[in-house]
Amino acid sequence: MKKLIAITAAPLAALALAACAKPAAPEAAPPVTVSAPAPVVTDTAPAVTSTPSSSAPAPNQSPAPPSAPPMPSAAPSAGTPGDESTQNFTFRVNANMPAYQCVAALAAAGYWPTTTRIVITDTNGGALVQTIIPPEENVAYSKSAVYFADVNFDGDLDIVIPLYMGANNWGFDAYLWDSAAGQFVEAPSFQDILRAAVDPDTKQMLSSASGSAASMYYKMYSFENGQFVQTNEFSWDIALDDQNPPPNADHLMHFTETKGDAGNMVTVNDFYLPFNVDSNSGWGIDMNNAQVKPYFTPGSFWDINGKRWQCTFDDELN
Repeated sequence: MKKLIAITAAPLAALALAACAKPAAPEAAPPVTVSAPAPVVTDTAPAVTSTPSSSAPAPNQSPAPPSAPPMPSAAPSAGTPGDESTQNFTFRVNANMPAYQCVAALAAAGYWPTTTRIVITDTNGGALVQTIIPPEENVAYSKSAVYFADVNFDGDLDIVIPLYMGANNWGFDAYLWDSAAGQFVEAPSFQDILRAAVDPDTKQMLSSASGSAASMYYKMYSFENGQFVQTNEFSWDIALDDQNPPPNADHLMHFTETKGDAGNMVTVNDFYLPFNVDSNSGWGIDMNNAQVKPYFTPGSFWDINGKRWQCTFDDELN
C-alpha cells in the first residue's frame, strides 16, 4: 500500500490580496487523505482519495502541496465538444460513515468543461447513494470538479463544486450532508459567497469580492435555519459611483460597514477619505489612517489582510 498523506477537511489556498498561511481545521471535521495514483480507503480514518480517469488530460507538472484539497493530478480539459471524462474520489462523510465512491462526469463545452452529473455509491457492494445533477450553467474551471469541506460546520463533509467564473470573482455551489435524508442537499444560498473561504475559528463562511479595480466587498456569512445568511459587510469604492456623489467625489473613496442581512441591515460606519495615489495598498487607501486602520489591524474583528479571507480553492484555479 502506498503511503497516505493526512490533511484537514478544510482546504486552503493563496489569496492575491494578502500573504496567507493555512488556517486551522475545525475540530469536528474528519481528516482527509489523498493518495496517488489509485484511490485507497483505510479502515481507521475517514478519507478522501482521488484519481483521474484514463480519459482525463495529462498530469499536471506542478503537484499540489500537501495542504491542497483532494483533487485529481490533472485539470479538467474542454477538449472536443461532446467528449466526456470522469474524475473519481473515495471519501467518508464522517468517521462513523461508510466509505463512498464519487464519480464526477465532465462534458466538453467551450473553454471549460461542464460537470454533468456526480454519482455517489457505497464502496461496500456498490449500492447507489445519490446522483447529483449540478446547475446546467456550471463551469468546471478548477483542477478538481468536486471538493469536500465542512462548510456549515456540523462535523460532516459537504460537497462543493465550481459554478461560475467572472473577471474578478468566482462562485461555487454546495451540497450539504443531510443525515436524516442520508443524502446531500443543495444549498443555493452558498452561490452568493464569492471567493468562498472557510473560517473554522468563527464557524463562518467569508467572501472577498472585487467590484472594480478600486472597489472591494468583504462579507461574513453564518449558516442559520438551512440558509447561508450575510451578517456583516465592509466595503469601499470610489465616491463617484455613489447614487448621490458628494462634492469632489472624483478625489474621494467611500467606506461603509454594515451589520445584518439585506432585509435587516444596519449601518455601523460610513465615511469618506481622500484617494491616496501614493498608497501601497493597491486601492488608493492609506491604511494608517485612523478611520481605516482598525479594519486592517491583525487580530481585529475584520483583519482584512488576515489569512482567513483567502479563497479556500484559490490554488485550484486553472
